[in-house]
Amino acid sequence: MNRKLLIALIGALIVCLCLTIAGTSAFGVYLASAPRPTATVTRPPRPVINEALTPVIVPTIQPPRTSAPVVVASPTARPLVTPLASMSNETALALQNTLIPSRDLFQIVPRLQKNLTLLTPVPTSAPRVRRVGDKEKFFVTEDMATGKYRTVNATLQIIGTRGYFWVEDGMSFDQAALKRSADVFDAKVYPTNEKYFGSPRTGLDGDAHIHVLNTKFPDAAGYFSSVDLHPTAFAPFSNQRNIIYMNIEAVKPGGDEYNGDLAHEFQHLIHSYQQRNATGWIDEGMGNLAIKVNGYSLGGVLDTFAKEPNTQLNTWASGRDALAHYAASYLFFAYIADRFGPDAIRDVILAPREGT
Repeated sequence: MNRKLLIALIGALIVCLCLTIAGTSAFGVYLASAPRPTATVTRPPRPVINEALTPVIVPTIQPPRTSAPVVVASPTARPLVTPLASMSNETALALQNTLIPSRDLFQIVPRLQKNLTLLTPVPTSAPRVRRVGDKEKFFVTEDMATGKYRTVNATLQIIGTRGYFWVEDGMSFDQAALKRSADVFDAKVYPTNEKYFGSPRTGLDGDAHIHVLNTKFPDAAGYFSSVDLHPTAFAPFSNQRNIIYMNIEAVKPGGDEYNGDLAHEFQHLIHSYQQRNATGWIDEGMGNLAIKVNGYSLGGVLDTFAKEPNTQLNTWASGRDALAHYAASYLFFAYIADRFGPDAIRDVILAPREGT
């Protein structure tokens, strides 16, 4: 009985559900067919999610796991500094106030050689009277690196107011051109160099003339040797006079290059008398300044410094690498001469500690 009643109730329930669905469908059709008011509704668009794109993953960086405990280091304590005891500057002051003696061979050589009396560089009292055509022997440097010399015979070709111009026998030269350079030396080079650098002393031959030997030698257009300011007693290759050597195979007399080189070497001769402790970079810088103040060109020397502007002023390289140093030292003293005049240049030469 209960089973039959249950089945009857289920059947009645199914019938009611069917009627409800049918009514809903009819109502929906009606709503669809009924007129509606017109309205425009603006909505923000929904974001489009492209699931095909690979998401950007920002990793989370975590410190490494460790089982050891974290130890925080304590700051390092500064050590106690014990102040130094007061120091005496006695040695430093002594070095600062001590004048280094000049390299005076007249004092050095007799001390090193036995049975050699102390010599004094007193020139010959009466200079020899010279005439064009005089002949003499000279020592000429054959190898500047080794200090090897050769002996040459030369003839006096020109006698000027200030200079004697010799030419090695057998070498060709232009007499008129040599005379032009001798005249330039008398009229311009000598007084200009004297104005800027000072005056030379009388040579060991007792003559105030400057000897200019035109000869040949390697690796230079001209040179001056302080050996010639000392007697042969301890400078065996000395020519014992004020002398400049010009390489007429490299530079011909009569032109600006020859005259400029002559001015350069004459400065070295003057400098050697004025300053016994001559410093190389100062001496060479002033040698090139002599070329300029006499109105001649330095050629391409300045270009070497323009290519190497970091060239050190007071420490020199050797060989062709030295050209930039020549230019640097010249520019330094050209600036001083331009700003302060010839007196400042002479003051540098006469300084007790030249170069310091």
